[in-house]
Amino acid sequence: MVINKIVPERAIGSKTVYFMWTRSGQRKLFRLWVQFFVSWQITERVWYISVDRDANENKTFFVGVYYPGKEIHFETGIEPVNPVLNFGRMQSCEAALVFLAETEAGADMYRVDLNSGIVRVYTDVLDFWLINGVPVLLKKKNEQYVLMHNEEELPLFMDNEPGFSILAGQRMLYVTDGKAVEIYDTVTSKYVYRYTGTATPVEPKE
Repeated sequence: MVINKIVPERAIGSKTVYFMWTRSGQRKLFRLWVQFFVSWQITERVWYISVDRDANENKTFFVGVYYPGKEIHFETGIEPVNPVLNFGRMQSCEAALVFLAETEAGADMYRVDLNSGIVRVYTDVLDFWLINGVPVLLKKKNEQYVLMHNEEELPLFMDNEPGFSILAGQRMLYVTDGKAVEIYDTVTSKYVYRYTGTATPVEPKE
């Protein structure tokens, strides 16, 4: 794969998200998830999502991974559940890439395992974060925002659409809607802190 332009978008710890375009012009690569060694800045693997330039929103898109400098490259085509407008957050674990596909109704989360070829789709997802390969999801159900983890649902007391902010200490996951903040303990599966912006911070009750 010949790369024409790589533009860094943001860095998260030891990983960086990129936009990229191919020189051939036959495909447009929407996003890349690049894993690398921080100390040497040597790219280890590159995950990517691409679509044919001439394809409409209902066509297959492609998810793949390649290792720069090595003859290792995997790719699979995916038929979207809903027409895809763009792609959002991307995270990887072992041989799988997890990402948000933005649609007119919101977003769907895809988990693509390139070893097994299994594709799992979660519809109507606002945001997600991978914890040891398991996704923590934010969704809206019955007019209330909820956090879903390990098949459990916890309500979020937020007025606006929430999103994940940071993961602290590989354990504490911050959720915010721009005003309120809730901290979720991914080990105990409980909220440990809640702040609404208009009241004194308190620890949620059991």
